[in-house]
Amino acid sequence: MMTRELILVVCEGNLARSPLVAALLSHRLGGHVGLSLDVESAGTRAADGAPAATSMCEVARGYGMELNEHQSRWLTVEHVREATLVLTMSELQREDVQRLVPAAMGRVFTLVELVRLLSRLEEEGAVLDNLSELTQAAHAARPRSIGPEQAEDVEDPYGRDDAEFAASGQRIAELVDRLMDRMVATLAHRKAPVVG
Repeated sequence: MMTRELILVVCEGNLARSPLVAALLSHRLGGHVGLSLDVESAGTRAADGAPAATSMCEVARGYGMELNEHQSRWLTVEHVREATLVLTMSELQREDVQRLVPAAMGRVFTLVELVRLLSRLEEEGAVLDNLSELTQAAHAARPRSIGPEQAEDVEDPYGRDDAEFAASGQRIAELVDRLMDRMVATLAHRKAPVVG
């Protein structure tokens, strides 16, 4: 029986950034044979059942996504334990998740950080079998790939104007595209074999 592979996307309120990342990842993953992964989201300080921010719903529509059905949820220990990979929008949220479940430290990355680490693995020619191996390899690459001096965060547009939401959406879409490119490159051989 195949183990469920789950990507959990985390921000603070689970109202803007993490719902959009989760929707974009789910959409992109659906187009890749052999990358059958579940994607969920939660917030470190979320209220259960709140709708996605109206401005982020508008941004999502621009990318062909709908967030109207989204309902926020509070991040729990169980959510983290079930996840193969946890992606946060900020270093502070990464620390919050690691404090909640210390054993998950090797599976928790900011989105920006993971894109950087997977770029390093791609340069090294890594070929991995599953998301769990990819996560372990990215964690092992941390000492070999020192990040920039500034925080590897995606800024929170919540409470700001539509232009800030649009800018956040564009940054998120670019990061998700780069993440998917790296994931496909390192998990490429998982694609279904050609029969002929």
